[in-house]
Amino acid sequence: MNTHDLSILMSMWLASELRSANSSLGLRSDGQLIFPAGVRRLWVDVGVNAQTEFIEHIREQQDLFVLGVEPQRKFVQKPCPHSRCTTLWAAATPTLQMVQLREQLWDQCTSLLPGSNTNAGGASRRRGCFNTHTDSGTPTPGVPLAEMVARLPPRVRLEYIKTDAQGYDFEVMKGLMNASSSAVRGTVVSLEAQDVQDRSRLMYSGQPTLDEMRAALEGTGWRYLGLSMNNALYREVDAFFVFDGGSANGRAGMQAQISLAEDRVRRHTSHCSSAELRTNPLHCVTRKHIGLAGDLVGIFAQRPPHSGRDDARMDARRSVVIAPGRARRTANTGV
Repeated sequence: MNTHDLSILMSMWLASELRSANSSLGLRSDGQLIFPAGVRRLWVDVGVNAQTEFIEHIREQQDLFVLGVEPQRKFVQKPCPHSRCTTLWAAATPTLQMVQLREQLWDQCTSLLPGSNTNAGGASRRRGCFNTHTDSGTPTPGVPLAEMVARLPPRVRLEYIKTDAQGYDFEVMKGLMNASSSAVRGTVVSLEAQDVQDRSRLMYSGQPTLDEMRAALEGTGWRYLGLSMNNALYREVDAFFVFDGGSANGRAGMQAQISLAEDRVRRHTSHCSSAELRTNPLHCVTRKHIGLAGDLVGIFAQRPPHSGRDDARMDARRSVVIAPGRARRTANTGV
């Protein structure tokens, strides 16, 4: 199937999903998204689960729209509780394709990757995942993020992408590689990862470590800023990156912002008080993560909107390959 046919297929799927979601988003005849009046900023939430974490931000910031991507159909059937957010039924994938979602009885374990079977006490089983399968694979539409970015109008700036894809996060990022570099310059991304050296501790088969993700992404124009700890027991973290283009000129133009962002991550703590842990530990960690993400977005917010043209695509970065063992740690990374 050629590029034109894929674009038509994508537009048909998107129009259908927006109708199903009763979304405030529209679609022009040329495939460009139509946002509600006043919207200037976009956050993308990959792996929304039951509800996006950014509802309070939407209510407080009148120019913000949150676009969710969620592969579990049962969650998408529940409408987003605000007019400036929409959740689409899809998995974020490297290419436009149908994929098999491995659904579990515990929703937060559902993934496109199989659970780790390195040993009987593998990390996924210690966590309680993959002990009971509800099905071996549910056909689910897979959509690359670059296709969504290409449909943004010039007035809407892509500020932030959060992924919580249960081991599939690096594959989600592959789907962003063909986006216009002007559209993602200064965009902050947080990827869920495991900061481990022992691969038997990985929860999903085929999942890369944080160091492997860093080694692959930093050669494609994405600058690593540091991490926020999610779960110390399993070394689950949110790893923050920003697109600076990779070239010397591009990095020089953003160096002051990058230094500020790296310093902000270094000062970040995901520590929760005893009272917070007793009340709702997940809420505490999530709140701290959102606060850090908002601060990083604010640091890189001073940039012009993208031109809306795709003539500056990152063709040289179409293939991003994980190289096991290519791990490096540098100063000022927050690690």
